[in-house]
Amino acid sequence: MAEPDFYQENLKLTTQIEEAVDKMVDEWDLTTLLNFAYDDRVHYYCNHAEEEEVQELLRTWGKK
Repeated sequence: MAEPDFYQENLKLTTQIEEAVDKMVDEWDLTTLLNFAYDDRVHYYCNHAEEEEVQELLRTWGKK
């Protein structure tokens, strides 16, 4: 019996997820999209961004 091709199985699942997310996001209104973008960027800059990225954000978009 051949072993399962985990790469192909993962690729298939990833493709299915991408298609489902695409359909889900297509249903969002502008307020939902903006709220998601805001929450996503705050989470990124607070938890994942390098210090240089944070400083660039603050230089570009912070209080003047």
